[in-house]
Amino acid sequence: MPQKNEKSISLADGAGGEKMDELISEYILPFFGNDRGEIPLSSLDDSCVVDDIVFTTDSHTVKPVFFPGGDLGSLSISGTINDLLATGSEPLGLSLAMVIPEGYKLDDLERLLESASEILEETF
Repeated sequence: MPQKNEKSISLADGAGGEKMDELISEYILPFFGNDRGEIPLSSLDDSCVVDDIVFTTDSHTVKPVFFPGGDLGSLSISGTINDLLATGSEPLGLSLAMVIPEGYKLDDLERLLESASEILEETF
């Protein structure tokens, strides 16, 4: 009988750095890695170049969602744009991944989307 993997995901696995690289390298890339030949994922960069277009997307989870100087909405858009700028590219558009827990208040979601929208308007 195969041995079951008793490890579980921790918040550190999604926080960037070595733990996240390890998770991606050991568990995710074997399913979507370079052996498919389409996109060079093994570099573990924050973005990927496909046909001279740099593409990236992020999803962020932080507590608290609203904090002094900003919120998750502004953080998520700024972080995604920063990933593009770090490659020397110019943002043309944006993909946005949202992780919304069940029971989340729609008023709070609207506040976050408004904040995200304001950052987009400043950028584009």
